[in-house]
Parts: sequence; structure tokens; C-alpha cells
Amino acid sequence: MRELLSGTACFLAPSVGRGENLSVKNYLLPLLLLTVGLSACWVERELPEYDLRETPFSNPYLDRSDATLTVEAAEGFTCPDGSTALIYIVSPISAGLSAPTAALFHGGNFDFVDVTGDHYENTDRLNGTWAVQQVRAVLGLETNSTSNESKGAWVAALVERGYRVAVPGNCWGDLWNGNGQGNYTSEGFLRLGSYLASETIQLLRNQGEGESPRVLAIGIAEGGRAITELARAGVQVDGVVVDASPDSLAHRITGQAVDQSFTDGLLAIYDYDVRSAENEQDRLELLRGALDRDSLAQQINSEGYRTPIFYAYSSLDERIRSESVLPAAEAIEANYPLDSYEIVDWEVAETAPSNHRLGRARTTLDWFDLVLPPIEESAPE
Repeated sequence: MRELLSGTACFLAPSVGRGENLSVKNYLLPLLLLTVGLSACWVERELPEYDLRETPFSNPYLDRSDATLTVEAAEGFTCPDGSTALIYIVSPISAGLSAPTAALFHGGNFDFVDVTGDHYENTDRLNGTWAVQQVRAVLGLETNSTSNESKGAWVAALVERGYRVAVPGNCWGDLWNGNGQGNYTSEGFLRLGSYLASETIQLLRNQGEGESPRVLAIGIAEGGRAITELARAGVQVDGVVVDASPDSLAHRITGQAVDQSFTDGLLAIYDYDVRSAENEQDRLELLRGALDRDSLAQQINSEGYRTPIFYAYSSLDERIRSESVLPAAEAIEANYPLDSYEIVDWEVAETAPSNHRLGRARTTLDWFDLVLPPIEESAPE
């Protein structure tokens, strides 16, 4: 800082921190004083840098004093509407440089545009705005939503335990399956959900100093299929939660009119797997094979997947039915060591109710503390 000169009027000029902008009014007083003939000197003052992207975070279970929210652009992940996919990151105020982390994957991301130009179920899910709404819902920020996923219990329980939580927005309607594939000529975009799931885990591992000492992956409804994509890609996590995932879908490929719209959407997602078919029947057979391959049940039965898992569903759920969830539950019971899994049937007419059951989320994290190595022992040296 320069010395103050006797008999002069001096102005403090803050050094602008990251993300700050000085407006015209910041300079108004100095200009007025200079115009009346006062001598002036310029005094520089260093101010701490602030990241103005960071804001307090709260939801029905969490006070504003407990956590902060930052929003990261997932560079290179372009939504069909031309926007860039976003990742919301919630961090405990007291999070250390090597905090445990968790990725939270939202549901609902199934969409395509049919030959008449209509979206599946008349809802456009192929845009960044829709994806952000789903992220905010799963975090409990959309308090007026009627979705059963919008209560925010998981992020609250995780933040209480010191976890940093990342929630990516899927805008490709691909059930988290997209690996840069798809029919660009007919759809005008490529589906990237699986790549974004893997990128989110990598982002979490590199937060702070060194790698995170523990990484959990939590899939809510269709978000559970992101867990399978991580398994298929060989992305390692320490524990997973799957609640009401439509994991097994081959049975939905019936060739009947009642399932045609859903089948057409899956054919669009799995275009790369079915494009070699010579006729429609072959296309459906190839699709069934791809859906079996891309199921958690298959990863457990045939690929040796044994990551500690809390697996939940509801036998009374009318949206995600038992035929889709039971094969994975049966595979877990048949293959997993007894001390590395829990299976729960909620027996309520809801989809993925764990996200508005704070006590249950806390209990599940207690269970992970029992079956996983203590965080302090697994932290990088």
C-alpha cells in the first residue's frame, strides 16, 4: 500500500477478487472530488478473493449455516438445446481438504422425439433447463414440486457426515446410458449420460488435496442406472445406493402397441447396438440383448460386481414396477456376501421414498460406516 500524503484526499481501490465487477458508482466519488480541484492520491488495498459462484445452501432438512452450493459447467457436455450440462456441488461448511464425497444421480431422464415431432409423454426432457429442475428437485430445492424425489434427505444426511455431494444434470433422455453414441443424422445430438456419470466421479475424486478418502454413488429412480454404467465402465466407488431403479427392461420389449412408444425411445438410445439389424424383429432381439447387458443384475450375476450396496424398491410402486427391480434384488441375494448388502421393500405406492426419509438415509450411512474401512484409514497419505 502506498503512503498517504499529508493534505491530500486519497481513495482506496480494492483489488477485484475472482468473479467481482466494479460498477460505475465505485468511481463516482473520486471523479467528483477531482473535478473540484482537490489533490488526490491512489491507494491500493488488497482484499481477499471470493468465488461469487458459491452461495449458502439449505433445504427442508439443512440450515443455511451448514453448507454451500457451487455450480460447475461440465465443459464439452452439450445438451440437445445447445446449453452446457451443469453439476451442482454441495459442500459442508466444515469440509476438510480430503472430505468423503458422494455423487447423487437424478431420475426421469428418458426422452426422444417421435416421427410426429412429439416428446415422450409430451414432456421435453432434452434441454438444460429441465435437467437443472431435476437436480434442484433431488436436492430439495424445488419445494413446490409434487415429485417424490424432491425432498433432499440424502444430501442433508451426507452433509451432516461431512460429505461433499455432486449432482450432475442429465439432459439427453438416455437413462444414463449414452457414451457419445446415437443417430446424429436423425436426432441432431449425441447422448452423453454415461460419460457425465463417470466425469462426476472423477471430479469428486480430485476435490481438495489428493483423492477423496471415500466415494459413494447414489441413484434415485432412473438415476440407479447410472450405477450400472459406472460398473460397466470400470469406475470404482466404495459403496452404492440404488432406490427404485428400472434396472431390467428387456421384458418391456413386447412388440405390442401398448409398449411401442417406450420401445421406440429405447431404440433411439440404443441405436448403435441395433443399427445392423436387417429387419424389425432382429432389431428388437438386439435391443433385448443390449438391455440385459446394461442391467445391474447382469453385472452381479456374470461380471462379479460386489460393491457394497443398499438396494431398495417398492412392490407397490406403480411407476417402476417389480418386474424391473426384482432381478437385481435376486442377483444380490444369490451372489453377495451377507455383510455387504441391504435390501428393502418400502411397500408404499411411491417411487424412491428414501430421499424424503432423513432417518433412513442416516441409518444407511451408519451401515456404510460399519462395512467400509474407516474414512481416516483410507485417506491418501
